[in-house]
Amino acid sequence: DEFLGAAPKRAFDASRFFEWRQYWDYSTGLSGDVFSHTLSAAQYLLDLPLPETATASGGIYHWRDQRETPDQFTASVEFPSRRVQVNFLSTLSNSFFRRSALAVCGTKATLELSWKLSVYAEQGSELFERLDKEKRRPYERPYIDITDNAARLIVQGAPSSRWLEGRGATATTAADGSVHDTTRLHHEEWVRCMRARTQPSASYASSLCSTIGAHLATQSYRQGRRMRWDAEKKQIL
Repeated sequence: DEFLGAAPKRAFDASRFFEWRQYWDYSTGLSGDVFSHTLSAAQYLLDLPLPETATASGGIYHWRDQRETPDQFTASVEFPSRRVQVNFLSTLSNSFFRRSALAVCGTKATLELSWKLSVYAEQGSELFERLDKEKRRPYERPYIDITDNAARLIVQGAPSSRWLEGRGATATTAADGSVHDTTRLHHEEWVRCMRARTQPSASYASSLCSTIGAHLATQSYRQGRRMRWDAEKKQIL
């Protein structure tokens, strides 16, 4: 009953039990599951306010089963006051594009972030003109290129296996070369903040951006129209 909440009761179904993200009764699909993390990262990097509008499209194009949520999903969430747009593309039918990567495209450079951090100078920018000729090939040779080897092993391996072995499902490499379990880092910060009565890096207020943006995108997909967040009424229109 606690899991169902307002969702209707149904006869037991193994797919609904194990793959509940595929059903609207319990999930918002790729939007709330994956897109919310992309929005959260963008909000953290760019200090974004609440989103204003969103459009989304997609469908069930590959998996011929009983799922209801899309296996292909594209969304665009806009922040006009900051002149920023966050675009998201996800597919569940191609392993190459299952890699999670975030690109921040600016007027001076582009930052690409996954288990690597790469920065490419934008052609014609002041930054580009200052680079030596070897690094002026923006898409071949980034002028900043950092690899997180611990994260790379996690992404290319099986996180569930690491978890069962007691090694943690996530890891990152610090500037001094030491490897840390990121789940533990989150928990340690959470405890520190409770003791010091301070806000954690991912605070409740910062989560509103990704939560509202994901719901805007979900409703846009389901209703087939552009959705808007009304800040005064605090509701989706």
